Amino acid sequence: AEYEASQARRYDLEVWFDEAVLNGWYNAKKSYGVRRRAYKYSTPAILAVLGCGALFRYPLRGAEHFTNSLLRLVGRADLRAPDHSTLCRARKRLRIPLAPALPSGPLVLLIDGTGVKVYGAGEWLRAKHDVTERSRWRRLTLCVDYATGQVVSHTLMPSEGVGTGETSQVAPLLEAAASGGVAVAEVIADRLFDARHVYETVGNHGGLPVIIPQQDAA
Repeated sequence: AEYEASQARRYDLEVWFDEAVLNGWYNAKKSYGVRRRAYKYSTPAILAVLGCGALFRYPLRGAEHFTNSLLRLVGRADLRAPDHSTLCRARKRLRIPLAPALPSGPLVLLIDGTGVKVYGAGEWLRAKHDVTERSRWRRLTLCVDYATGQVVSHTLMPSEGVGTGETSQVAPLLEAAASGGVAVAEVIADRLFDARHVYETVGNHGGLPVIIPQQDAA
């Protein structure tokens, strides 16, 4: 029954706007642009429309008309969403908060890496004329908070070369996490990270390494 209820909520459209956003829909502070012209809409209004568009994967014109329909549903037909041209200009100057704050206290961190293929100039030529060329890859290593799934730190290195392996990225990852005020409780990793210097690095940061040992581990 709980699973069926969760599935039903996936298709239930509930519209809710913060009253502070609706009451401050238009720019009452009279903030100005580069041409000393006052913006018509407030920053929360711009973020609300862009958020609706990103949630339903609408283009800017679709986000404009969709938000207008939502405003009518909540009984605020007196408000109008910014037009798509205004949204296009506004999103270039806005700083949109993406990541929530991490929980306080020592965190349990997951470390793992993957390969990322690099695309760039010449891709069309290789696909059109079947030109064989060695693929270009980068090694992306992530340090993730176990409780929230939020990326705490990351490194992007070449796929080959000295100091580019995944085990060598543990120290930079934990140092970047520490610089952001993150305290380490445990570090979980697979058997690829079963190396002495990895254990020492985690211990130096005050954490407990939880690593699967390799098959030939002593």
